[in-house]
Amino acid sequence: MLHDVVNTSDHDPLFMMLDISVARLNVDKRAFTSRPSSNKATEAHIAAYKSLLRCKLSAVSVPREALSCNDLHCRNSTHTDSINNYVSVLAETLQESASVTIPCTRRRGEGGCIPGWTEQVAPLREKSVFWHQLWVNCDRPRAGLVADIMRKTRLQYHAAIRAVRRNENDIVNARFASSVTKNRSRDFWQEVKRIRRKCNNVSNVVDGVSNADDIAELFAEKYSTLYNSVSYDVNDMSDIRSELNESIECVTSDHAVTGIDVLCAIKQLKAGKSDGSLGLVSDHFINACDEFNIHVAMLFSALLVHGLAPDDLVSGTLIPIPKGKNVNITDSSNYRAIALSSIFGKVFDLIFCISFICACVLLSSSLVSNVVTPLICVLWY
Repeated sequence: MLHDVVNTSDHDPLFMMLDISVARLNVDKRAFTSRPSSNKATEAHIAAYKSLLRCKLSAVSVPREALSCNDLHCRNSTHTDSINNYVSVLAETLQESASVTIPCTRRRGEGGCIPGWTEQVAPLREKSVFWHQLWVNCDRPRAGLVADIMRKTRLQYHAAIRAVRRNENDIVNARFASSVTKNRSRDFWQEVKRIRRKCNNVSNVVDGVSNADDIAELFAEKYSTLYNSVSYDVNDMSDIRSELNESIECVTSDHAVTGIDVLCAIKQLKAGKSDGSLGLVSDHFINACDEFNIHVAMLFSALLVHGLAPDDLVSGTLIPIPKGKNVNITDSSNYRAIALSSIFGKVFDLIFCISFICACVLLSSSLVSNVVTPLICVLWY
């Protein structure tokens, strides 16, 4: 009980002192990374991108010695370094060409842009500025026709600003619906989900670790343990490797990837997919010129000959994301990882998938013509 002379009331309040340790948890928003937007790109943008990419590719130093090598047992380290550098140069060329010619994505509201400003506010602003300047030239009269028009246009201008701010969501939705209607290639429901999806915050503390590098290392160890949890016999793997090496002793490399193969594989890519490491997007490949397909075909042919997998092709980026909206984001067990893989690697895989399907089709057609058809004839007669 607290008895104080300052308290003139006839009530005796309860008074209690608490000593509680309080920890503050800081939560940051996800970092925004700008990248080329194919939805904003017009035919003129894409044409400029192809033209600039073609010009830059003509200046790329091609490792002819490494690309023309046909020795399956080649162990020349110079060839390996040249091919690795060739991949990096092609990636940089794509990025440099796109950064100059293709519009990039940006965070909503970045740069002070207000949705609807150009259509609804800008004309009224120009009109208001004109009459204000005319009013100034007339020695700022307090009454009269010029003063009345100046005040009226200024009110209309400020009212339009308030209107677009109040109806910002409706303007954005209407603009989105119009853009999707004109561009049928965009997936409507996928775009709707992307707009309605709330950006999940990222905790600065996970499993008691607060440093960004330490958190990254924590998830790296966690997923390394997970993805290596399946045991295998080292001797069995060594035997398989030896058997494969012996089987290619008498094999000659007469298979080469062509530009048509690369083009067919690129057509199967989904737009707007990032690789996570090189900073490339699938749109870099989809909108590239034909000369780029030739460079990629030569690169892949050299990889097949040398049995080489460059780091840029096999590396992936694991991004931990919360499993739900209301989970404890300070606990690493409440995260699942999504993997962003190399666009070069995706094209390489698609080439093999398409080749395998074509081989199966040819095999089945040959089987039908050589076995099934004679059998039908025998049974018919």
